[in-house]
Amino acid sequence: MRRVLALALGGGGILLTLAAATLLILGQGSGLPSLMTGSTEGRLVDVLFALLFASWSFVGAILALRMPHDRMGWLFLAVGFVGPLIELPGAYGDVVFKTDPTSAQLVLITWLGAWTWIPALVLIGVVIATAPYGHLPSPRWRPFFLVAGVLTLFQVALAFAPGELPPLGVENPMGIESPAIWALVILGTLGMGALMFGAAVALVVRFRRARGVERQRLKWVASAGALIGLAAPLASVSYGGDPLVTGVSSAVAALAVALFPVATAIAILRHRLYDIDLVIRRTFVYGPLSAAIAATYIALVVLFQAALRPLTGGSEIAVAVSTLATLALVQPLRRRIQDVVDRRFYRSRYDAARTLDAFASRLRDEVDLDALRAGLLDVIGDTVRPAHGGVWLRGRAR
Repeated sequence: MRRVLALALGGGGILLTLAAATLLILGQGSGLPSLMTGSTEGRLVDVLFALLFASWSFVGAILALRMPHDRMGWLFLAVGFVGPLIELPGAYGDVVFKTDPTSAQLVLITWLGAWTWIPALVLIGVVIATAPYGHLPSPRWRPFFLVAGVLTLFQVALAFAPGELPPLGVENPMGIESPAIWALVILGTLGMGALMFGAAVALVVRFRRARGVERQRLKWVASAGALIGLAAPLASVSYGGDPLVTGVSSAVAALAVALFPVATAIAILRHRLYDIDLVIRRTFVYGPLSAAIAATYIALVVLFQAALRPLTGGSEIAVAVSTLATLALVQPLRRRIQDVVDRRFYRSRYDAARTLDAFASRLRDEVDLDALRAGLLDVIGDTVRPAHGGVWLRGRAR
């Protein structure tokens, strides 16, 4: 029975994501603003956001089939099934609006889209708080999340709040003019903020308490959670602004949400599948490196265009010079950023590298084999820290 239910929920969630993505593609050119960017441009980001919940359904089905008594798989399946409802009403509304802007269905569809996103966000908050074991760090957390979850559900009162329904701008037919409705909406908004903040804090607390294998598992979950924590506020702040900036930040946020179940599944099933320390280190290095290269390139383009415009008459020489100058800076920037990251976050690795560099420089001038052997053993002890060490010198046959 559990197997059938897992396959039904997983398959149903994937079908709903495909339906939402298909409707968004068919609704291209409707003129209605994007849910993710707030403008008529960047509709591709909406398609990406709709498809991301397929990863939750797929990972949830794998976990539920392999470990039917584990909660995480079922939580992922729930998010994958409910998540497409964030985009589905608006996607269907785009198609209806494109074919018949005066259709009576539009008001009902827009009304559904005003509140069907709430259960998915509540479930995502619960998943982040309980990953990867399916329970909170301790029983003392239960009252907080119970209150936050109930308060968040109060936000469903948005369905009955008077005023215009975005994006059509029509009056809410279910609107009730009452202070109690707005009080529930405010409580729901506060509950949503508390739920997401509490989920992040619970993950941090669990990570700080973990040791050994458990800490290795949680590195995957914490890395994915941190990516969501950085990308989601950026997408929220840029919402409705420059379409390119909003589109890129929203796409990064969507990918971060899609990667969370994958990272959690790796933590649960194969925590030693990859070297997560290497992944984090490369992220620390190449993230700032990419930002620095982009900023340098843009600055150089503006600088060289202003300086060379009188000579080149608006040709593309400035762009070519900027590209070459940026390429020349890549390696020095990478080495500098990697040095800073290793010194700050990977001190033992940094110290080991410096020890090896010092030994290599001393090795060039060393001629005494006994001194060389002693120095080599000292370096191995400082860097690798083995239980035992020895040097075998192969002599010529006599």
